[in-house]
Amino acid sequence: MKSKLKDGINSIKKNGYFVLKNQLSLDTCKKLLTLIKQLTRSQKNISKSVSGSQETSNNVFNLQNKNILFIKALTSSKVLEDILKYFLNDKWYT
Repeated sequence: MKSKLKDGINSIKKNGYFVLKNQLSLDTCKKLLTLIKQLTRSQKNISKSVSGSQETSNNVFNLQNKNILFIKALTSSKVLEDILKYFLNDKWYT
């Protein structure tokens, strides 16, 4: 497991991404994809009160706030959780 963690961190530093295979079931992936598609469609109906960048963006912001399944996906694996902690725990951030 330490090797996979180290490989993941090094790959993200070098390439900007890492593929962690077989972390989610096919059913979970389908559910998450369906949710994202629904959120994308509903985002197109956002009122003009949001900022311009969000209004025209193809991104769905704050997925973790939209459905608990996104949080569960991020915490589904110890290796994934450790990779996230490595990059999110910045000792200089207060």
